[in-house]
Amino acid sequence: MAKKNNTTSGVLEQTRFKALIEHAHDAIVLYDEKGVIRYASPSLKRFGGYTDKDLLGRKGSDFVHPDEADKIHKIFFSLKPGESITFQQRLLHKKGYFRWGETTLTNQLHLPEVNGVISNFRNISERKEAEEKSQQFQELLEIINENLEEGIFLGEFGDKFLYANQAFLRMSGYKSFEELAQTRPRDFYVDDAQRLYILSLMAQQKVVRNQELQFYKKNKKKIWVKMTISLLSSPNRRTQYIGTVQDITEQKKSELKFQASQQLLSSISNNVQEGFFRSSPTKGLIYVNESYVKMFGYNSLEEILKVSPVKFYANPADRKKLIDGQKKSTKVSNAEVLYRRKDGSTFWGSLNSTMFRSVDGTYIMDGVVRDITEIKSKEDEFFQLHSNLRAIMESTQESIYALDKQFRYLAFNENHKKVMKLLYNKEIMIGGDLRDYLKGSVDENWYPEEIKRAIKGDRFIKEYKVNYENYPNRIIQITFNPIKGKKNELQGAAMFVVDITEQKRTEQKAKQLLSNLTAVLESTKDRIFAVDQNLRYLIFNKSHEERALKSTGKKIKVGDNVLKVFPKSDYPNLEGNLIRSLKGEYFNIEMILPSKGAVEVSYSPVKDIDGNITGAAAFIRDVTLRKQNEQKIKALNEELINQNWKLEAREQDLKMTMEELSERNFELDQFMYKTSHDLRSPLSSVLGLINLAKFDSEKERVNDYLEKIEGRVRKLDEFVRSMLSYAKVSRAEISTSEVVLDELIAANIKELEYLENFKKLKIAIKCKSKAKFHSDEMTLKLIFGNIISNAFKYYNINSKSYLKVTIDVNTLRASVTFEDNGIGIQKEYLDKIFDMFFRATEKSEGSGLGMYIVKQAVDKLNGKIDIKSKYGKGTTIKLVIPNL
Repeated sequence: MAKKNNTTSGVLEQTRFKALIEHAHDAIVLYDEKGVIRYASPSLKRFGGYTDKDLLGRKGSDFVHPDEADKIHKIFFSLKPGESITFQQRLLHKKGYFRWGETTLTNQLHLPEVNGVISNFRNISERKEAEEKSQQFQELLEIINENLEEGIFLGEFGDKFLYANQAFLRMSGYKSFEELAQTRPRDFYVDDAQRLYILSLMAQQKVVRNQELQFYKKNKKKIWVKMTISLLSSPNRRTQYIGTVQDITEQKKSELKFQASQQLLSSISNNVQEGFFRSSPTKGLIYVNESYVKMFGYNSLEEILKVSPVKFYANPADRKKLIDGQKKSTKVSNAEVLYRRKDGSTFWGSLNSTMFRSVDGTYIMDGVVRDITEIKSKEDEFFQLHSNLRAIMESTQESIYALDKQFRYLAFNENHKKVMKLLYNKEIMIGGDLRDYLKGSVDENWYPEEIKRAIKGDRFIKEYKVNYENYPNRIIQITFNPIKGKKNELQGAAMFVVDITEQKRTEQKAKQLLSNLTAVLESTKDRIFAVDQNLRYLIFNKSHEERALKSTGKKIKVGDNVLKVFPKSDYPNLEGNLIRSLKGEYFNIEMILPSKGAVEVSYSPVKDIDGNITGAAAFIRDVTLRKQNEQKIKALNEELINQNWKLEAREQDLKMTMEELSERNFELDQFMYKTSHDLRSPLSSVLGLINLAKFDSEKERVNDYLEKIEGRVRKLDEFVRSMLSYAKVSRAEISTSEVVLDELIAANIKELEYLENFKKLKIAIKCKSKAKFHSDEMTLKLIFGNIISNAFKYYNINSKSYLKVTIDVNTLRASVTFEDNGIGIQKEYLDKIFDMFFRATEKSEGSGLGMYIVKQAVDKLNGKIDIKSKYGKGTTIKLVIPNL
């Protein structure tokens, strides 16, 4: 009897071991001492696509990546008996590619029952791929961070830096973060009150943006920065903050200089007698000085700025005429305008103004108005001879003076007076003799001789190089004009002296610039040309000339029509684009050429010194390589975004897996507690019965004890079977095959013939359809076995018990209904029927795992289960399983 039980137990153990090996996630291989495969578990098919027939008799080194072959060989043959080692390696898949695996080698050659080296390995390809991508992403972030011009820092309240990038270190003058970490963030603030203000804002708003303040560098030098700082919202980092800073020191210096210039300009404009103004022909006055306000009889700047510009003119047509004229010539000098004051009275004003276009295309007029009402009241001849002459003389930078035939001064301007004081230290006056002022100077001999020519009627212009102590190394230009009376008689000479040193230097620079520009045009690979209003060449560079020669076989020259040189395929819509530019438009276009190359063409109008459009220029640049790089960058950006999405998805999957593992751990705790309890209970009963049998002197009662012991053992066996069923449901993979449901159910019923009350139930199986059904047969057998066994266990002794099974199959799913008239389930227990170890009745002798296993198995097949029961009347269970 004992021998039979040992044999049964051994077979059972082998069955369990085989089941564990076959359904394990880790692949297992057994090598002999030479590395030849003697055994391979079925799990290898999932990992590498191999069956045991593919592997037995082959060497393990056949499946190792060539780069790792030497390393793995050394590990295998250096492993001592009983020693284990774990490492990562790439293993060849049956389809020809390699997968990452984590391998554990254990040397069991010293054990006779093993006599080999055991290898356990699992698939870690996805993990390795994620690690590599994570590392690449981290490297990318580090590169971006280190190349930012903006300083980034992380700090903690309590005056401590946690992080700073290279830009922050450079900005603050520290060589390393370790050196920076020795300082406190509060020591950077020049104004501690401003630091406290920022802290209060952070407490209210969590973030402070674009705050301008002064920081100390390491060397205590002050710099201006623009800072954005915010609190971290992570629960573990509530005492930390992150910020960015930009060095705006140069910007602040420029702003301060600009403010000083504005103040100086305002001070000057408000302390002169002339009325300064800025206006827009469409919007009216923008700014005026105090003299302008008083000139027109208004009380304040605010009041006059609200007045329509037309109201300032006695004749509104004068305003339109002035504006139209300035749009053409941009400047107005000494224009006499009859203006109207606030009270309606008029006055004459002399207008000097300049018109220009702002960035947004709006016309802006800057000018000066001088009240000349009194001058206009003088006689016409005086106005013509004196006022105009004086205005001209005083408005120019030239040194102007007039002499009679005896070299006596008839008139001179302030500039000439200053020049005479500067060069000869003489205070000149009307009637003074020029020759007296020149005595003792280097000009005493030659200059009067030049003036004599003009007095005699010769008009000429000459340039002179002069070198005075107070006026060194200058070039002047003198215009000599004879003065004639009403009868054309010679009365003297007028001289106009102008310093043309800067003009000459500018001309020299212009020549040099033109030379440099020509060199640039000829050295660049860009194709450049300009045409006139008739689309004829004005200029072109070497690159354009070579392209024209290549396209037409002819050498182009200035005056050729550009439309007759190039075919339309080279420059589509060339004529239309040039016409757009001739109308004053600046624009860029990009084109794909028939050669698949790409060019960028910039069109711009060519203007003369007065702003009139005289032609159009085109700049053609080859941007093929840039376009290709843009496409590559776009593709890389899309790939990076895609990888980010995948990482986020994997993070969510990992989170869900962790939550599921947490639930599983709780179930496992409950399972272990209940299992130990339910295993110990029958074992305790068996031990108790054995002790009773030992002390009972009546041998006739031994069989009673054995029967009771057998009952406890059967109960223990049933519990172990339930646990095995639970293990199968949890670990086994779905294997699809065709299943005949009525035959499977009939087979399940037949296996229960050993039950005492088997013949007390009448069983009826009805199949409504013979459609083919595909699913996992082993899982279905487990589900049906548990449901049917419950019908036998909990039949009603007071009724003619029955079990009706109805099967309905279609292409989408199978519906199986089990209906019995057993003892039923109380209503309050129905929602707990699928809980682990739940027993709905005290009569139950089962493990409490049956319906829990059924629910897990149904879920695994993506099916649904519904249970209805009336206590004392019976139970109906309906299954819906997908047709795979």
